[in-house]
Amino acid sequence: MRPRRLDAEESQCCQEIVSLVNSRAQPLDLQKAKDKGELLNIDPDEDPSRLSEDERDSMFELYSETSQQEVLYTLIVTWIASGYDLAKWSRRQWFEKVINRRTVYLTANNSQPTLSIKWRPSHGKDAAEGVGRMDAAKLFLRFVTSGLYNRIGRCLRCKAFFFFGSRHNRVFCSKRCARGHHATKGTKTKRKVLRDQKLNVLAQAIQEWNSLTRAERARMRHQGMEVPDCVLELARRMNFEIADEITTHFLMRTVRRGDLLRPVGL
Repeated sequence: MRPRRLDAEESQCCQEIVSLVNSRAQPLDLQKAKDKGELLNIDPDEDPSRLSEDERDSMFELYSETSQQEVLYTLIVTWIASGYDLAKWSRRQWFEKVINRRTVYLTANNSQPTLSIKWRPSHGKDAAEGVGRMDAAKLFLRFVTSGLYNRIGRCLRCKAFFFFGSRHNRVFCSKRCARGHHATKGTKTKRKVLRDQKLNVLAQAIQEWNSLTRAERARMRHQGMEVPDCVLELARRMNFEIADEITTHFLMRTVRRGDLLRPVGL
């Protein structure tokens, strides 16, 4: 079966959304928005922590030029988080309220009836700001009802949004991010293995140190070595190659954190 050919208008819609959400401003600080009177339909003196879920939805409704980006950002983030599943989408009810502000009527185009839709932004003081929300809603509605409704993702590494034309559900925006993520993961794994090896060596060296008699420990310390130095010296005497990579700082930190038994005299 041949793969479905991408629709040019649908692809353009996806790319436009990606461009808008990637260029959006910093996330809105609810407290700052309250202080500036930027939250609509909310008493400016109301404590933000006491707002209901519906009132918190008003954080989309900003007196700012970035209103469209803010709304699109939240819609896309929650849509991706739902796994592109309408039944699991947390913003479904809010979005349906927005898109219900429409008037559908017929117009004539060269004598042929054509369906037209007029979007009705809110009335009153927030009418101008409602235009941004309506623009975002119209754009997102085109996207979510298209055949590419599940083709916008968010990069697991750099967190940028991206449009992927293939059916394969990608998690990285580029090969570079994919390589970087796996390289970072591999480095973390190597570091954990090395740390576990160091802890194993130190555990055996501390056990050896604690089993020495008081006179034997005193003879080692008479050579001008502190207890941590003595433990590391025992590790080297036990022919552990990795012992040369262990520092007294690592030893002291792991002992303080309770990862190792405390050496006698420390």
